[in-house]
Amino acid sequence: MTKKSYSKGNNSKAKQEQKPDIKEPNIPAGANLPQGVPDISKLPKEAQEKLKQIKSKLEKFQKKVVEKFDKYIIGIALLPPPKPKEGEKINKDMISTLVLVDDSDSKKMSKQELRDKLMAIIDNIAKEIDKNILLHFTCIHWIFFIFSFSLIMRF
Repeated sequence: MTKKSYSKGNNSKAKQEQKPDIKEPNIPAGANLPQGVPDISKLPKEAQEKLKQIKSKLEKFQKKVVEKFDKYIIGIALLPPPKPKEGEKINKDMISTLVLVDDSDSKKMSKQELRDKLMAIIDNIAKEIDKNILLHFTCIHWIFFIFSFSLIMRF
């Protein structure tokens, strides 16, 4: 949610918006986690450090992307690594990331143009932070299309 604060005095002054800091939940070690969620404290120290580095990089990426495109970005998520093809080595440094874009309000350009422009700019932001960030873009209209299609196929 966004909190709005207005300056006192002269009404001609511009409105100022303040965005609250996003805080992660404080889950104590050994707490009951949902089924399938690993307890990070039980991982080896090396894996814990790697997860902290990935988290730091993704937080920087998220901050820059949302700062620039807050109207269009619905969410950013870490994905599991893609399955390698036959004979292909696994790149353990690759960070698979999903960017969910709201293209439902694109009026100045087509949805494809908007997606392409956002994708190019966001890809540059990702490469500035870490060359190993692999982006997967999904637009909201595709989610509605797939959902609608799945409903039609049931009948």
